[in-house]
Amino acid sequence: MPGLEWEPYQLQTEVFQALRQANLSVYLPGNKDVNVPRQKWPNNDPNGFWRDGAITVSPIMQAKGNEADVVYVLGLDRIAQREDNIKLRNQLFVGISRSRGWVHLSGTGWKGIPWRVKFSVSWPLETH
Repeated sequence: MPGLEWEPYQLQTEVFQALRQANLSVYLPGNKDVNVPRQKWPNNDPNGFWRDGAITVSPIMQAKGNEADVVYVLGLDRIAQREDNIKLRNQLFVGISRSRGWVHLSGTGWKGIPWRVKFSVSWPLETH
């Protein structure tokens, strides 16, 4: 997710492992198969972004151009810690705008207390 170049992939790995421990099917974009860590050529699908019955776990950079009914944006606390970083704020917008219906925002609040926000979005946004 947001931050340094390696940070999104570290968070992706942690989320992948947590979902697998919960016995959920997980897909990493670019893989050929579900429930496996990053696959390399020739065992990959460079254009793959989701698989039926699996949760796609993607850094925002890979999500651009794809949409889903429900999107979970993790690591919002990392953006808040660096709110002056325009690149991170733009990535947050891209993540939110990937949803056709529901967005769940998640991060750690003040003093490490977890917090979650969820809301629905309607695209295109209407302005009055």
